[in-house]
Amino acid sequence: MKARIAIVSIVVVLLSFLAGNSHAVMHKVSFNAWTQTDPGPTGLPENKLIVWVEVVDDQMSHPPDFVNEIKVTAPDGSILYLDLSKHWDPWDKAFNRAFIDTDFLGGVIPGGNYSVTVTPNAGTALTETDNVLAKYLPLPVVTYPTQGQVNVPETPTFKWNTVTGATHYRIMLFNDSAKSPVYFFTFRQKFTDLKSYAIPPGDLKPNTNYSMRIEARAGMQDMDIRSRSLWISFTTGSW
Repeated sequence: MKARIAIVSIVVVLLSFLAGNSHAVMHKVSFNAWTQTDPGPTGLPENKLIVWVEVVDDQMSHPPDFVNEIKVTAPDGSILYLDLSKHWDPWDKAFNRAFIDTDFLGGVIPGGNYSVTVTPNAGTALTETDNVLAKYLPLPVVTYPTQGQVNVPETPTFKWNTVTGATHYRIMLFNDSAKSPVYFFTFRQKFTDLKSYAIPPGDLKPNTNYSMRIEARAGMQDMDIRSRSLWISFTTGSW
């Protein structure tokens, strides 16, 4: 019996060693790029180009473990790189980075076809492209709740101004007390084509600190032209 246990233990250790030393094989790269206008430090609009890169491998590994380089080529010939640790988003399970005018050779964010090339530690590099319109939306302004508001009810109606050129609005909501997103990524995203949104029962908790902002989007498909309001902090009441 002891000999059998010893053999099994050796096999387990050997399999663990082989698994730990095998290479993840990258088989898919998803790439999305869009323009985005955010409030700057002084509150004035700042135009950016956002690139989002999702990498999928056969072992569903943590991408920074097997990715060697992510390079973006802009329409004006600018070569841009993503830092594999700084630009990895653990919430979204993807890489993303914002670039500004001065990152480009011409000193302005160019419109046209962008490409990303992802090179793994082992295997073949993959390249994907996306077309970007160098257009921008005005900043949304949240009108309810107001900054620092307290005793916000269980089912408030978030409100904001109409943004010229926007076709949809995304509600972004974060639970500051629990340090967790409420409306943020993938299936938790909330969109509306109105300039208000009624929060359903259960999404807000009593006596809790939250932050929210509105993201305006233009067009269908990827909605590649976006702008975002300032973050608004508020606290719910008791119920």
